[in-house]
Amino acid sequence: DRNERLFYRVLIDNLVELMPIVYTPTVGEACQRFGHIFQSSRGLYLSLREQGRLRQVLKNWPDGEARLAVMTDGERVLGLGD
Repeated sequence: DRNERLFYRVLIDNLVELMPIVYTPTVGEACQRFGHIFQSSRGLYLSLREQGRLRQVLKNWPDGEARLAVMTDGERVLGLGD
C-alpha cells in the first residue's frame, strides 16, 4: 500500500522480464496468507441477487469508468489451475 501505482506502472512497463519473478511466488504466498494481508476491497462484486438490476448496480460504482472485468463462478481462486 506504500506506492501501488508505481509498482504496477513498473510491472506493466517491464511485464515480460518481471512476471516470472512476481507472479508465481507472489500468487502462491498471497493465497496462503490472504486472510492476513487483505486490506480493503477495490472491486465491485455481483451476486445472483443483483440479477436483472445490473445497470442500476453499476451506476453506483464510485470510480466512474471500469477498466477491467473479471468473471468467475467463484468456485476456486481464479488463476490456480485455470
